[in-house]
Order: sequence, then structure tokens, then C-alpha cells
Amino acid sequence: VVIVGGGIIGCAAAYSRAKRGVKAILLEKGRLVGEQSSRAWGFVRQQNRDPAELPLMVAGNRIWRELSAELEADIEWRQGGILSIAKDREELAHYEGREELERGHGVDSRMVTPAEIKGLLPGFAGDSLGGLLTPSDGNAEPLKASMAFATAAERAGADLRAYCAVEGLTVRDGRIAGVRTEKGEIRTDTVICAAGAYSFKIGRMVGLDLPVRTVRATVAATNPLPAISALCVRGGEVSFRQ
Repeated sequence: VVIVGGGIIGCAAAYSRAKRGVKAILLEKGRLVGEQSSRAWGFVRQQNRDPAELPLMVAGNRIWRELSAELEADIEWRQGGILSIAKDREELAHYEGREELERGHGVDSRMVTPAEIKGLLPGFAGDSLGGLLTPSDGNAEPLKASMAFATAAERAGADLRAYCAVEGLTVRDGRIAGVRTEKGEIRTDTVICAAGAYSFKIGRMVGLDLPVRTVRATVAATNPLPAISALCVRGGEVSFRQ
């Protein structure tokens, strides 16, 4: 199996294949875990997901709880919950709808009042109409979690090749027959695309149109601060976690 993309999805795919005895080769055009996977928010959430992906997130949440032990690494996992704060009635109505949807999938999301928010976030001085709390959600350190998958994948026998860009896919009789890289061709009948925002380029190699919408978000790190909360918080234009 050839996996295209060396972020957390690609490294996790390499790990899952290798531990089952499958020969897995991962190809990354730059350094491993060098793009989105090292710059993510770190939220591990079921809350506010598209309904189509919610069952997958519920299953993923169960995996995260045991991941540090399985990968033999400190990924800074904390199951402290996620709180989304409503700044207006439109957002409040949205979260009320989400509460019903998520509870229907077995997620413990529930609406909280402005007074409860102040209790959950000591020192919170903003205005709110309420919010949505999902206690079973959590967070991890993106770079550590991604690299833990990469290390575990190699330990299980996967071949991770950084600075090896994919230049094309070989197709014979309508099926994948190989992957052409800047360092030569690899024969395979199975390719996993884990190229993130670049997936549309891989799709084009076999005539697939994969629409991509680019969304820009800025992530910043502060100096160490006193403990505020184990919660991940979304409110207005700013989100944060400790």
C-alpha cells in the first residue's frame, strides 16, 4: 500500500496497515508532519461536526482515549471537554439544534446557561446567551500526536519517505498499477490519498475532480500561563485551549 501525504492521517494510515502486516510505504513531498498537522488547533471533537462525519468522530473519540498507551508516547491528551459560546440568538439556536442532533448519536452534548459558563471558566468576563458543552471531547498536542503515529508506524515496519514527491499514478485497465515519484516508480495496486489540501492534485492524476475549499485560520502560541481550564473554548472570533 502506498500512502500519499505525511501528516497525521497518512502516518495513522501507515501505522494501521503496518501493524496488520501490510507492507506500507508513505510518501511526503516535504518533511513529515510539516504542514497542517503541526499547526492545528488540537481540538479532538465530536461537537459541531457535519452530520455525515459525526459517527466517524464518535468512533475516533474512543480511540483517542487509549492512544497514548497504544503509541507509547505522551501526546498530551486531555479529555476536558469543548465549550462553544453563543454570542447571539442565531448561534444559540444553532447550538440548540446541534444538542438534539449530537445526543441522537450518543454524544453527551448539552446546553449550558450564561451562569454555568462563568462557573466553567473562572474569570470569564464576556457576554453570552449560553453555549454548548460536550464533556467527552478533548484535546491533544498536534505535533506530538502526529509524530507519535509516525514513530509507531516505523516501529511496526512501515517505510516513511520524506522529501519524495508523487509525480503521477500509473493506471492499467482502469486500475492503479503504480506510483511515480521523483525518486522512481513503486508498483502497487492500492493508494491511500492523505494529501490534505493537495488531494485535488492527486485526484487529477486519475481523472477525479475533488473540489477543495481553502479556509484560513491563524493559530498562535502564548507564553506559559497559570491554569485556567481543561476545556477547549470556542467563542466569537477566538478559540483557545491550554
